Amino acid sequence: MAQTTIAQKSSASKELNTSMLIMQCIGIISVVFGHADTGGEDIPNIFNIAFPYYSWHMPMFIFISGYFFNRTLNTKDYIIKKLRTHLLPAFLVNAVCGLFSFLILIFGLADYGRPITFQSLFVTPFTLGDQFRINVSLWFIFALVIIEILACVMDRLAHGKASPIYLAATFLTCLYCCIRIYYDHNGTRDEFINALLRLGYLMFFFWLGICYRQYAEPHIKRFLNVKSSLVIFSLQAAFLGITGYKITTNVRDMNFIPITVPNGFWVAIVAPITATVFFLGLSYSLSKYIGSSRTLAILGRNTKYVVYYHQLCFVLFSIAVAVLSHKGVPALPGFSLGEMRVNAYYTGGNLAVTCVVAIFSIVLPVVLCRWIDKQKKQTAFILYASISLLIVLYLYIAHLLMR
Repeated sequence: MAQTTIAQKSSASKELNTSMLIMQCIGIISVVFGHADTGGEDIPNIFNIAFPYYSWHMPMFIFISGYFFNRTLNTKDYIIKKLRTHLLPAFLVNAVCGLFSFLILIFGLADYGRPITFQSLFVTPFTLGDQFRINVSLWFIFALVIIEILACVMDRLAHGKASPIYLAATFLTCLYCCIRIYYDHNGTRDEFINALLRLGYLMFFFWLGICYRQYAEPHIKRFLNVKSSLVIFSLQAAFLGITGYKITTNVRDMNFIPITVPNGFWVAIVAPITATVFFLGLSYSLSKYIGSSRTLAILGRNTKYVVYYHQLCFVLFSIAVAVLSHKGVPALPGFSLGEMRVNAYYTGGNLAVTCVVAIFSIVLPVVLCRWIDKQKKQTAFILYASISLLIVLYLYIAHLLMR
């Protein structure tokens, strides 16, 4: 009998897996709302009581990617496919955002714009990931491609045998990375070391997704529901309340930030796992009632567009409000021109407006990019180019009005 590979056993149909689509939607919505900055208070989020922003988003997305890991192609074809479908578009988006960032800088619209260099186009996306400020989430795509390619090679080296050895090895690597960062006083400043530590940290969650799908899901899925999620939520919230710990894990910079009481390095591993189990239980329960939702499927399958463009939506909105404020139009109470000039996450000083902008920044990229991608390749290219030119024109007009 032919050997069954980890990839084949771990394969799952995204069309039928409503629970994972729910997790992806929860994750991307939390990412955008976590990024949206009012310049003051955070957007209210009940999950924050036990699972604060930045402590679980990216590891959970990596877990989901591992869950769906399916290498049906040979290693060479798999790598070529990932480079063509993920890495090349990410480079193109990075270059376009670099152009917008440079124009924002030379037009004097904000101070966080960055010049375009070879390093910012081709090196920094893999390392620090904040090359242009208006697309800092793009680092995740570059990291994910590397992790998927490494997993493919690891699977091939294991001759397709499903073994938990990789999970154990990547856990030890993850543990080392956390200890290294923790005793480096919340992060090394060397961006290349940061990138390696980040990959070492996230790789564990990818293999956790693979092994969960292959070994654990059939046995523990029946125990994951709303009740178990409430128990996990209550225990973690109580633990944080009693100890005074504040879980804040910045995966991009690999900074595990202790607030009030110094957190142990273990927090960066435990927090994403408890959050993932919590959202698994919640998603399994919700999937029974939601069923086949077209809206859920559209958002869950197109989260990459939100990663690409949500922060650009923030910037374009804040520039519009800045122009109106400069012209004496009371466009948004509490809006700060000074904050807008230095903060690429700024969405105004109004909490309600910030929530609307965050929702808009999720919906617009998905609807627009999904529609464009349905067109013929030549038409899609013309549409993307036209939108880019319109944004350039928008920035230039804003520059003229701000003079």
